[in-house]
Amino acid sequence: MKPRFLRPPAAGTASIRPRRVPTGLMLILCVASIGMSQDAPAVPRAPTEQTGPTVALDAETEEEAPPQKHALLLPSTTTFWLNDLKDSSETLLWLTRPQSWYRALVAFGKGVNRDRLPAVLQLLPIGLLFSLRPRLRRWLEASGKRVQSARTDSFLLTLGGVAATLAIALAWPAAIWFIARRLAFGDPDTELPAALGAGLGWAALLFLTLQFPRVCLRDQGLATLHFRWDLEAARALRGLLTRLGLTQIPLVALVATLDAQSVAARQDSLGRLFFVVSLAIASFLVAPILSPSRPFMTGWSRLRKDTWLVRARYSWYPFVFGAPLLLAALAAFGYYYTAKALGWHLLLTLWLAVALLFLDGLMARWLFVARRRLALEEYRKRREAAAQEAAKQAEGKATEEEGPEPEPEPKLDIPRLSEQTRHIMEATTVFVLLLSLWFIWVDFLPALTILGNIVVWPALKTTLADLLLALAILVATVVASRNIPGLLEIGVLARFPLERGTGYAITTLSRYTILAVGIVAAFSAVKIVWENVQWLAAAFSVGLGFGLQEIFANFVSGLIILFERPVRVGDTVTLGDVTGVVTRIRMRATTVIDWDRKELIVPNKEFITGRLVNWTLSDTILRVVIPVGIAYGSNVPLARELLLRVAKENPLVLDDPEPTAMFAQFGGSSLDFELRVYIPNSRAMFTIRDELNSAIDDAFRKADIEIAFPQHDIHIRSIQADLPVVHKGGKV
Repeated sequence: MKPRFLRPPAAGTASIRPRRVPTGLMLILCVASIGMSQDAPAVPRAPTEQTGPTVALDAETEEEAPPQKHALLLPSTTTFWLNDLKDSSETLLWLTRPQSWYRALVAFGKGVNRDRLPAVLQLLPIGLLFSLRPRLRRWLEASGKRVQSARTDSFLLTLGGVAATLAIALAWPAAIWFIARRLAFGDPDTELPAALGAGLGWAALLFLTLQFPRVCLRDQGLATLHFRWDLEAARALRGLLTRLGLTQIPLVALVATLDAQSVAARQDSLGRLFFVVSLAIASFLVAPILSPSRPFMTGWSRLRKDTWLVRARYSWYPFVFGAPLLLAALAAFGYYYTAKALGWHLLLTLWLAVALLFLDGLMARWLFVARRRLALEEYRKRREAAAQEAAKQAEGKATEEEGPEPEPEPKLDIPRLSEQTRHIMEATTVFVLLLSLWFIWVDFLPALTILGNIVVWPALKTTLADLLLALAILVATVVASRNIPGLLEIGVLARFPLERGTGYAITTLSRYTILAVGIVAAFSAVKIVWENVQWLAAAFSVGLGFGLQEIFANFVSGLIILFERPVRVGDTVTLGDVTGVVTRIRMRATTVIDWDRKELIVPNKEFITGRLVNWTLSDTILRVVIPVGIAYGSNVPLARELLLRVAKENPLVLDDPEPTAMFAQFGGSSLDFELRVYIPNSRAMFTIRDELNSAIDDAFRKADIEIAFPQHDIHIRSIQADLPVVHKGGKV
């Protein structure tokens, strides 16, 4: 069931006089209706009586009327001429007759009395909306002030602002909608009340679509405070919406009222005149505001200069200005049905564009809040680290380190994550736009359905539409897999206290999952299912077993690493003769930076099948053993006491576990001691060795304890003659 004003005229509903159609107008109609089906187009339905504005429908006429061929190419009425002005004056007299309005008033009273309880239940929320409007405006102003501060800003304030704005904008449209319903169901036998109810229903819908952005564009509204629009641009657009509301709402109500009544002459005369006037006024109101050189577009260009909508403003501006005038010309030349059908679809497209722009603003606002929260968190961590470093320096703690940091804290690359998130949001917006445009225009332009009749793979009956769908799925999969880390990191993972490397593992697994699901969906789109590829899977498995076994083993090992997590990003590992820090885990190999700052690409299989030492897997505390050898005859208790004192005086040494000094063994030339200390992490391993060795040497020198060096006794047995012995005085 389509709205009555969007149905092709049935035979006999209007007397159409043969008239020569202008050549230029016929060319425009031919271009607009390329590929039209033989039947009348199935236009999306208007809201029904149960879901929104009411439109009088003539089901019997729609079912009994034979389908017209090329309905959009045929005039639905005559060209507007002097006799139509006469009909318009008669229709205007019928419309303004006091008796008709008295019947409408009586019908409204009957509609209220007929269903008193539902009417009261409908009036209660409407009254509540009107009573809450002042409070909601004050709350919007207060939340706007909180948004300006980084400490009090939150995306929940924006969501609350959207709800408050919608409640403010909904009050008057809800009241008009209530009147429309009471009129439509008050007296079904009287034509004007039902038609007037239909007109007011459409007026309420248009009122809401204009009022919501008007409230958003207030000086203390969502657009200026939350979305950070230019104030002058917001004021200019708000003035345009006000003027459109004052002119378009009454005209749309009159056009819908006349279309809902049964006399075709009234629709084609005064109704068509109101339709043409409405389009002309809309064109001349919108054109100056959306001009690329006017304040609104210049302010918007400064705000969103990198968006495709701003870059292409010189391309779509003539269409915005000329489309209403073209529809008005079509209606004036007799193609009234064609103009209304095109206008309805263009209005749906406009609503879609406005909704996507609003959602884009919401997503940009969320991204801004999340990015600022992450930046503040990083700044707080840096300040805490700087304060701790200053405290260490005040205590005389050495901070110089050698080699790469074994435990680098994962730092968020906020600009990169923001760029990834922005890309995936833009891709989502474009995808939703294209999909919605398809559903809006596919019935109006049936030429698009011809893609489903072109078979490109007869064996599977795969059509060109299936192939294009699979290509779109693959493109969306690639975009999502590349940019999903930024969205997850900013939107989800940053809110949880995850361990090092956990976020990286989650994003990597998410990327693999998206790739797998996207590939399966693309194959399903071209009708390649498991039953068709069993032989290919078997052959592929054999190929993996022989030619690609190493690559497949590394891939599976990478999955094991991500799930089991024996190695994480940031861990210090020793694999064979390689020691370094894990910086990246990929599908085939893992990147390790060694102490010489060289990047080593290690196959994942080595981490699973080889012997691996992970210095920081479950406990970052590390024991360091300092061997010391002193000369025979030295004071052993004093040496042990000095070693323990040196260890306890070093700020890098932990008190728990306590340091120990052990007399390990009698060496060949020394008494061997071992000083065993514990440090908080492997980052201080090189520093602690240097500091302890220096402190031990200094303490032993002051205590006259000699640090031994190798000594050997020589026994000579092979010489038979006596050897002279020379004393220091030179005597033999």
